[in-house]
Amino acid sequence: MASFIRVISSWLIVHRKEQSFLTINYKQPARIATSAISAASAADWQSVARRQAFGLADGDQAVGQTTNQTGFTLVELMISVAIVAILAGIGISTYSNAQAVARDAQRRETLNNLATALETFKTATGAYPITPPSAWYGSDPAETRFPNNNGNWIPGLAPDYIKQLPKDPKGGLSTFTACGPPGSYLREYLYRSEDGKGYKLLSHCGPERAKMSDPTDPLYAAPWRDAYSWQVCQGDTACNTY
Repeated sequence: MASFIRVISSWLIVHRKEQSFLTINYKQPARIATSAISAASAADWQSVARRQAFGLADGDQAVGQTTNQTGFTLVELMISVAIVAILAGIGISTYSNAQAVARDAQRRETLNNLATALETFKTATGAYPITPPSAWYGSDPAETRFPNNNGNWIPGLAPDYIKQLPKDPKGGLSTFTACGPPGSYLREYLYRSEDGKGYKLLSHCGPERAKMSDPTDPLYAAPWRDAYSWQVCQGDTACNTY
């Protein structure tokens, strides 16, 4: 893209030089003829001061005035507009990608913060927060497949162990094709713990720009959801079964 812009810019410079050259050569006969005009023809100007304001000699009035008024051609304007549009598109795409990367970083940080709060909860109570058998609780109340439990989707964790339970930074319908047909699931956090001895916590269908399915990633969602989710978990049953 940068090479394309440099080529277009070079063409514009050459084009302007060629246009200036043609204009100068076209005007040469006029300059020669004008230099022979008598003092009477100079009366067309209102005063000497007016000629001086234009920075013109006696024989250069019309030629000099015409040359100073040259502007961009339609082709040059169209190319300039096209370049601006291309640069604007690149800027918008870069900004959008940066936002997605920032949201992914926030999701990972949220999972780690929740894991810390869950360990504090277990230390204080002797067990992790418990959900009903075979049930996932979800952070988005609009998702009917995973109950939100009136916002208390990790039971008892907030506000004593964490200020408030988070929601996905973008939310809404996921476009992650690995998570099923687009529009099938919402971007949200999911939590499950049936016995309080272990738990699994997911950033479900949320990641946007991150490299997924990396077994070396501490948040690798093995064994089934590695293509579209991140997770933290504790306990063999929760980590390998849920």
